[in-house]
Amino acid sequence: MMFDMAKMMSQAKKMQDQMVKIQDELASTRFEGRSKNGQVTISCTGKFEDWKVDIAPDANSSGTSALVAEALEALTQSIMSQTQDKMGALTKGLNIPGLKLPGM
Repeated sequence: MMFDMAKMMSQAKKMQDQMVKIQDELASTRFEGRSKNGQVTISCTGKFEDWKVDIAPDANSSGTSALVAEALEALTQSIMSQTQDKMGALTKGLNIPGLKLPGM
């Protein structure tokens, strides 16, 4: 079996182009998490940039700052999970030896 360097380089370039597209799509996708009662909303891009936090004015009026903090933590985890799911969906089919990507 003969090693084809040109073919390997072509495949590497194709994979690199696919990864750039995946990164661009993640960067342009906004992910959002909302608390069950709707009083706290967090959103950011798939690159975890441009964070927005919206807390309803009455969310802390009854001394529920601990609940707000718990909601922020849960929503942050939700957003991270959403981005991992999206990355898994976008990278499905890419077979990169030694690289563990979500969804593969």
